[in-house]
Amino acid sequence: MSNTETTRRAVISTRTSNDLKAIPAYLPGNYKVVGTVERFDPFGTVGLVIEGNDDAGWTLDEYVLPRLASGLHFGRKLEEGELEEWIRDDKYVPIPPSGMTFEVIAELSYDVETDTLTEIN
Repeated sequence: MSNTETTRRAVISTRTSNDLKAIPAYLPGNYKVVGTVERFDPFGTVGLVIEGNDDAGWTLDEYVLPRLASGLHFGRKLEEGELEEWIRDDKYVPIPPSGMTFEVIAELSYDVETDTLTEIN
């Protein structure tokens, strides 16, 4: 059964900056990343907010969240009003329609023996 009327949302935990690129690749065409939320759990994790409409077998509960979990990207459905609370508390950052962009501001090298970071020119 198709349920294309209701927009569904979930938040997916990110462990590394690579997750910002990997998570969208796990999503079917009827779901997309729409924003980030800071400190959404007790560990201070940044989460990716996904949004979409269930369509046939491509549902949040039965396909999207289990598929993400298969790649060790764990998430949960958003509760009613949770996104609005994050917006009100300035924790939510929407992603512009053009998508996510990243700017390298510095390349660093870490020396384990001396426990120091050095900027690479």
